[in-house]
Amino acid sequence: MMDTFVNGMNVMVLQFHTLFIVMMVLLHIFCATAIASNIGQLHKRAVPPQMMPGSAWVLAGLVMGIWGLLVYWLMHHSSLAR
Repeated sequence: MMDTFVNGMNVMVLQFHTLFIVMMVLLHIFCATAIASNIGQLHKRAVPPQMMPGSAWVLAGLVMGIWGLLVYWLMHHSSLAR
């Protein structure tokens, strides 16, 4: 009886963990896509990316997710960028 309950809880935790990982991967892909799109817009205006090439910013967004997007925004669009 107790084994069935524990097994059920383990399955539920595994499903939640899997859903969490999928959501995190999608968030990181979204952040990298947003950075890539913005770098394309900067390129059209002949504004070079700050500190790193554009592909490195996209990779940073893919690896670091929302923190990479925050650093990118601070470097390129906040009042600190001016």
